[in-house]
Amino acid sequence: MNYAEASDPQTLNPLNMSDMISFRFSNLLYNSLIGINVDMIPEPELLVSLEPEISQDKKIYTFKLRKGVTWQDGREVTAEDIKFTFDVISNPKTETNIKRLGDMFQDVKVLGSYTVQFILREPCPKEIVLSKLFFKIIPHHIFDKDFIREDDEFGISKVLGSGPYKFKSWQKGKNIELRWNEHYFKGWPALKEDKHRIKKMDMIVNRDEVVAKTNLRQGWIHLIPAVRPVDYPELRSDPYCKLIAYNSRGFAYFGYNFNHPFLKDALVRQALTFAVDKKGMLQKIYGSEFVDKNQIIDGPFPAGEGDPDIKSREYNVNKAKELLRQAGFRDEDGDGILEKNGQKFVVSLKAFVKEESFRRICTMYQKHLRDIGIMLTNNEVEFMEMNKWRKDVYNKNFDVVFGYWAFSEDTNIVEDLFSYAAIRQGGNNFVSYQNPQVEKLLRLDRNTYDPDARKKNKYELHRIIHNDCPYTFLFTLPQYAGVRSSVLKGVEIHPYHFFSFITNWYLVGSEDE
Repeated sequence: MNYAEASDPQTLNPLNMSDMISFRFSNLLYNSLIGINVDMIPEPELLVSLEPEISQDKKIYTFKLRKGVTWQDGREVTAEDIKFTFDVISNPKTETNIKRLGDMFQDVKVLGSYTVQFILREPCPKEIVLSKLFFKIIPHHIFDKDFIREDDEFGISKVLGSGPYKFKSWQKGKNIELRWNEHYFKGWPALKEDKHRIKKMDMIVNRDEVVAKTNLRQGWIHLIPAVRPVDYPELRSDPYCKLIAYNSRGFAYFGYNFNHPFLKDALVRQALTFAVDKKGMLQKIYGSEFVDKNQIIDGPFPAGEGDPDIKSREYNVNKAKELLRQAGFRDEDGDGILEKNGQKFVVSLKAFVKEESFRRICTMYQKHLRDIGIMLTNNEVEFMEMNKWRKDVYNKNFDVVFGYWAFSEDTNIVEDLFSYAAIRQGGNNFVSYQNPQVEKLLRLDRNTYDPDARKKNKYELHRIIHNDCPYTFLFTLPQYAGVRSSVLKGVEIHPYHFFSFITNWYLVGSEDE
């Protein structure tokens, strides 16, 4: 099976990846303690059960591991690998954006080859503990150190997991080759003679998305995980292809660096949000069908997850200008650019190159800023490749940043993006947002067993962040995969762990079947 991505993965190391191409790919190679079944319900993966032994003080959780699970080199997966993975994540030298796990877990202990114990810093409900166990496990026996860097051999030329496919080779800018893991512990379903197991998989780097679409229609590739909206009509009309929708838990945003003297003012950030025509962006870039789906958001949650009573900041240029006036900005010299304390309101905007629709969002935003007297540095958006974007953004070398987050079902979005702990190097709070009330509510949520109380906390967090406006939250969009459905069958797609059900996919022998 051949499938096309617009660029290489950032890395094949599951502990320090932050882009969707890498996340998708990781599910072909690695496993977690807990997985998600086809009904989107958590189920044990490397664990035997989701019912751990819990100490009376609710600070020690003891789990049993499956026996007979092996790494792709034949070595058995044991509790040592679980502890090693946790120790690597927690090591200050490690470059990872999931270091927050160390905030909840004080230690992980090995109680035999198949028993692992998680020791918490404070009591916590079982549901929250389980929600933190979706991270991928890496093999202890191939490492000679207890930390990882982005440029390490592991994840680039040395790749070893326990998942359904084995790494064979990676030619940067061209392709990654995988082979099936015939000893995969979950097994492979039996197939009839006319159906063919996917024993070889190639991820092809195809930077030209027009060419990728053409290759799908001509049968040279079998899958495009994320089709451009502009290509929907053509693929829908092709009898040999099919679009499969999957609603990722994510959203597009513009983020504001709180270290900037102007952007640290909440009035300014609110003004920038009022200046953005979200509905107009959707209509012009994606088409009216998206506007009808209530995808516009006003806080850190995808549509339907946050407080329904929060009122949207509708597009209002006059309101934006008034808030900037209240914040002390004036156009003193009549050149159309606002000033304060003798400094022009000029900011940089950094965005990663993903697809043409993202470029158009940024250029529309640039015009919206110009309409209220704010200019971009050198009067242009800085579009860059993902790795360069990530380096600049995580080093807080930006004023305004455009991005698109996608979250797994276990992620506490507020904790991941807006907590104190996430400000540290490699953390996702690169805008450096801080609010003591948010920290208090996050602590309460970690120790609250009552679902109604947790819902109340979530709504209050939504209200606080909506008011503080660390981001201009834009919209969440359904994703569509393009499938060569005449030959690729049995395709089910997980909204975040894209290839979770890959063992059920198969190929048939000809276009007519």
